[in-house]
Amino acid sequence: MSEPYPCFSVVMPVFNEERTLMTIIKRVLDSPYVAELLIIDDGSSDHTREMLRAVADPRVRKFEQPFNMGKGAAVRRGVAEAEAPFVVIQDADLEYDPADYALLAEPLIGDRADVVYGSRFHTGRPRRVLRFWHSMANRFLTSLSNAFTNLHLTDMETCYKAFRREVIQQIKIEEDRFGLEPELTAKIAAGGWRIYEVGISYDGRTAHDGKKIGWRDGVRAIYCIIRYSPNVAGRVDALKRPEAPVPVSQLSPIRRVTTDGWLASTVDRYLGESVLQVGAAHTGLALEMANRHGVTIVDDLARPIERRPVAGFDSAIVIDVLDRVQDEAVVLEAVRPHIKRGGTLVVLSAAHPHLYNSHDEKTGRLRRYRKNQLGQIVAAAGFAILEVAYVDPLGAGLASVERLADRTPHVPERMTGMASWIGERWPKAGFGGMALIVAVKSEEGPE
Repeated sequence: MSEPYPCFSVVMPVFNEERTLMTIIKRVLDSPYVAELLIIDDGSSDHTREMLRAVADPRVRKFEQPFNMGKGAAVRRGVAEAEAPFVVIQDADLEYDPADYALLAEPLIGDRADVVYGSRFHTGRPRRVLRFWHSMANRFLTSLSNAFTNLHLTDMETCYKAFRREVIQQIKIEEDRFGLEPELTAKIAAGGWRIYEVGISYDGRTAHDGKKIGWRDGVRAIYCIIRYSPNVAGRVDALKRPEAPVPVSQLSPIRRVTTDGWLASTVDRYLGESVLQVGAAHTGLALEMANRHGVTIVDDLARPIERRPVAGFDSAIVIDVLDRVQDEAVVLEAVRPHIKRGGTLVVLSAAHPHLYNSHDEKTGRLRRYRKNQLGQIVAAAGFAILEVAYVDPLGAGLASVERLADRTPHVPERMTGMASWIGERWPKAGFGGMALIVAVKSEEGPE
């Protein structure tokens, strides 16, 4: 074992960990391998944020996400900020012991590995006995990942993954939640980097102890194993279209077939007595909204907002607009002054970038969003985020059909022909799956 020296940037996502936070920070900083600790507070709602502000060690750098965006998004933020030669991911819940940094660092320092996994199963070190089905689920996901990546790991889902900084900063992390683990594994395999595995200790938590991962994350992990595997990812990436290069100078009327009453009901509970609606003026949705609220509708922000029934609106809703303009901030800056202090902003835009299709292109849509990506745009415009979600799963299914009908060379013609036949007989997807953002204007505005 080589002489220890500060070589790790420790990336530690934190979400509501007030019970264990100070203990894990001390354990990390006690390690002689730590050059810096990057703590990303992922929108905590307990006392975590206040506790972090009291940490004064010069090796600690703190970052705050505008809302709870998920572990993957927090790791993405921390990796981009890392400066030490090596990077290791650290959970804040005491399941993983920083005393094991020596084991992770040794193959990296010795220049035998580019990536080192800390295995909870291939180890002679102490570990808490896990529940049988939890262990089986981990082993199943690891085996499935191995089948798609042609690696022979014993613990793909481990938190302890250490990297040469130049390796992890080359990887584009797309997953926002726990899909991070299979995504990283697949992309490491595709990159051909040298991978080592070392046995680590483990003190696993249960859901009763506050463990946040659930069965839905397991389902997502299966999707990510397939989606990002080296043999599939190239084909999926080939299905994506680049953003349309043609600028949109003003907001055009938006016509679509949708269940307008359902959509209005989805957003109804967020809106107040007076509502400014931007976009979708020439649809049944406008009539639905007018029946529920005092609505002023604007389809072209190049014109001033006129004939407002009140001096400032209780709420505003921006529908299918941000995905059609080059600079989303221009739209949000134009809308913001017309919302009262404490008023609500609701944004609905097309979701799921991988579903971008020829119908989107023809109707002037420039892009689709991941929900956290859209939430960050809204937060950057001066709004406090209350909720981020995907809605309209039926529309997402229709957009998938539309995407398949684009007849790429990677899809058999029989399948694309069937998709075209369905697309001709089914209403157009409209949004084709939406991201919903609910936010509050907290700073002073018109009264």
